Amino acid sequence: MGRTIPSFRIAAIPEEKEWKSFRKYLNKNGKKAFDDMFSIARLYNSACSYGSIPIRIHPTLISIALHHYNLLNEKSSDFDIKETNNNSIILKREIEKLNNFASVLRKPNRELFN
Repeated sequence: MGRTIPSFRIAAIPEEKEWKSFRKYLNKNGKKAFDDMFSIARLYNSACSYGSIPIRIHPTLISIALHHYNLLNEKSSDFDIKETNNNSIILKREIEKLNNFASVLRKPNRELFN
């Protein structure tokens, strides 16, 4: 018999605990940002669960990236056209950085990431 995949909500807790050793070396503002980022991922628990990705940090990072992407799009609609163009340039640069990240992944993970 196969093993049951635990709920992502439950599986994300040990992942966050594993990153606590990284968190403890951040300054006060960094710790708050770190906690905020992991709390963002909780907004997308249902989508992460359906992903059935065995590496728990991947859906968490994608959730954070998706959330920030949505925030950038919302903010760009609040500004005039000149500032929207600047935001679009920034967004394109960030996406290019993510493409560089994708190039170092193994083929199945790269396809999933793209």
